Amino acid sequence: MEHFLRPTPQLSKLAATMIEDAKLHHHPYFETLRNGCMSKERFIQSQEAFFFVTEFLQRPMSALVSRLPSGNDRLHVMHSLVLECGEPNSEHNGLEQFKTFLQNLGSEALPLDHEEQIPHAVRVFNQVLISTAHYENVNFAIAYMGCLQCILSEIFQIIAHGIIERQFLDKNQMVYYSLQADSVSLQTREALFAIIEPLWVDGTSKAVIEQGFEFAFYNVDSLYRELVDI
Repeated sequence: MEHFLRPTPQLSKLAATMIEDAKLHHHPYFETLRNGCMSKERFIQSQEAFFFVTEFLQRPMSALVSRLPSGNDRLHVMHSLVLECGEPNSEHNGLEQFKTFLQNLGSEALPLDHEEQIPHAVRVFNQVLISTAHYENVNFAIAYMGCLQCILSEIFQIIAHGIIERQFLDKNQMVYYSLQADSVSLQTREALFAIIEPLWVDGTSKAVIEQGFEFAFYNVDSLYRELVDI
């Protein structure tokens, strides 16, 4: 899978720089988690809400894959998604791991399978995801979804450290979250970035790609600001 493993130094550097500039540690959600202002009950409620983002993510990714003009690109992204999300009906896939994480926290809302359980903030975020994947300029959508993967990877590490610091769970009980970035979880990002890296380098779609990155930060910031007071 040569194309799948092709490095994307320019876009990876851009994403890393934007993440550093965003100072995610100082975002109200993560700051209140780590400084003790967020109770365990509120944290559980916010994570129950985020479950519906996790459950929904495959839909916009599938929609975006269908829009990719190259068959090889479609295969590479689909392959990376299976590696990242895990096999269906497996206790190791992302959805089952998140449910186990919630159970370990003491959630009483499981199985979380009713539409009326989805908060408005999550509905808005998910609708932005699906509409971006379906209707935006395809290079904008690729940049948006690829950068989203980078941001969430960083956020998941921040949350993991917060969980340990607050002693909500021990390291082995977190299941879904990790203290360090998982290389498998970043393969979808690499597969997406590989498609648009040449367009960034030659300047063909530079402004569109940068806007896609900025939009990802805006949407994630808005979601977690809502989750603070869920």
